[in-house]
Amino acid sequence: MIRGLADASREAKSLLAKDDAEWDRLRPMMRVKSDAQFVALRDGFRAGIPAATPVDLAAAARMLDVMRAFGGAALLGPVTTLPDGVFWTDD
Repeated sequence: MIRGLADASREAKSLLAKDDAEWDRLRPMMRVKSDAQFVALRDGFRAGIPAATPVDLAAAARMLDVMRAFGGAALLGPVTTLPDGVFWTDD
């Protein structure tokens, strides 16, 4: 079940990464006020599509350290390390 959801998400991102016609179909639902706003949202989405690679757990742990340094317990609660299973893997 999770594999199917992950595959569907990847397929949708792949389609939206390259097919402007799909964005044109979505545009009415986006409620954009201008062409510039539409292009900015489309291009921002495309720029944020993660690569289809395994999660870099060391980088995620470093990001958690940064979040803890800036936000402390108010941001993370009692979390001090990445909890087991926080990232789904295909293993």
